[in-house]
Amino acid sequence: MTQDPTSHCRRCNAPLTYTPGAAAITCRHCGEQQSIAYAEAAPARAVSSYQELLGAEFERAPRAEVETVRCDGCGAETTRPASVISDKCPFCASPALSTGGARLCQPDGVLPFHVDEQRARKAVVRWQRDLWFKPAPLFTESPPLHALYLPYWSFDWDVTTDYVARPTKGAAVAGRDRTQVNGSTVLASRSVPITMGADLEPWDLDQIVAPTPELLLGVRAETHGELDGLARGAALSHRLLDREIEFKIRPGTGSYRPTIESKTPTYHGVHYRLLLLPVWSTSYTFQGRSHRVLVNARTGEIAGERPVSAARVTLMFLAPFALPLVVGVVAGITGGAMSFCFGLWGTLAAQSVLILIMGSGAPAGSRHHGQFFLLREGTRGTENFAEIMSGLMQNDPASRRELWRFFGFVGIFLTVGPLLSLTLYRNGAFPLAMTIAFHLFSVVAMIAVWVSYRENVKEKRKLLGLDDAPLVGVSPAAAGRS
Repeated sequence: MTQDPTSHCRRCNAPLTYTPGAAAITCRHCGEQQSIAYAEAAPARAVSSYQELLGAEFERAPRAEVETVRCDGCGAETTRPASVISDKCPFCASPALSTGGARLCQPDGVLPFHVDEQRARKAVVRWQRDLWFKPAPLFTESPPLHALYLPYWSFDWDVTTDYVARPTKGAAVAGRDRTQVNGSTVLASRSVPITMGADLEPWDLDQIVAPTPELLLGVRAETHGELDGLARGAALSHRLLDREIEFKIRPGTGSYRPTIESKTPTYHGVHYRLLLLPVWSTSYTFQGRSHRVLVNARTGEIAGERPVSAARVTLMFLAPFALPLVVGVVAGITGGAMSFCFGLWGTLAAQSVLILIMGSGAPAGSRHHGQFFLLREGTRGTENFAEIMSGLMQNDPASRRELWRFFGFVGIFLTVGPLLSLTLYRNGAFPLAMTIAFHLFSVVAMIAVWVSYRENVKEKRKLLGLDDAPLVGVSPAAAGRS
């Protein structure tokens, strides 16, 4: 990681500064601007297989001595640019900083800032203002922002998989799949939660350039783990690759969730790079607790820690049933049990249609959590309820509309059975037991939606490796078996 150079103005020899998001560096004294000369990034490092990637080391990679500051509050460690003297941590704004040094591997590439500070500030204020389920306003104006580069690992995979899969019904099916994944990014930070790193995706890695000194002027960069960080990042990226392979295997078996009995991979190309990706970092204090907020300085995507009002969340899930119950009770008072059921399920059906219409204007796909659950080719929106809710909590408009569509379709599906069975029963064409069974099925299906959400959450935790034991000290062969 290159430390800030002593770059000087060619006119008056005063120090130059870089304003993140600008297209040039500026002289502090005379205002002379010098354009930034972008250079092509170094090619990615290549290994022959996943197992070799787990054992890859950076002993021969170029390194640089850098001055660092470590926050005694949150533990974050960042470089200290020569042109910046700050007593505030960019993550938690703690004034307690201890200085030191580190010998870090030179990154392979960097993404320049595209979102400037003013735009990032407006995005943070808008994010706070529009959050759902917050207990109260979190802040009235954006807290101070800090330009920061976060370290990410980027992986490219090219693998052919011979597999044997058994569909839900029928005999096992053998097949072969060729899967190529480019630019699978994994956060390499030691202090930022990996979930926040995932929430900032996707990154436009086609715009990666060499880490020239101009781009690092006055901008902090968080230090990174190397051996253990690469192994953990490779393990996460490989799990995402496995998930993509399994997704592609499904059509060949004719089953949505086939049982994959065996998979034999043949690696054609495995490449990895260490990248510095730009964010605006800030924090705020709410009820005595500090919360971090990060802004993707390429797209404006925000990932922030935030408090949640349990009462408001509960009210949201109970609210859709309030009007149907009132209508049902009123109808039941005048018309009996049959009228109560018609009023309840009929109002739920009408609400579901309205909710579906509210979500009908959502754009195809979403930028939120791009590599995990969204942007499948030929699909619209997400494939995972947990990701819809995650986007909802981060104020992602596409996730909100996807939620409307999800509940709209589910509501219509669950109300058709009870309404149809009630109609047939009233006309004498359906026994009471079957009518009750249709009602119970819809109630059980509502519970199943919640269970599905919990399973989705577990799936994401497994993908992100949140429950994994540390890989430090584990041999590559053992790590590969795990």
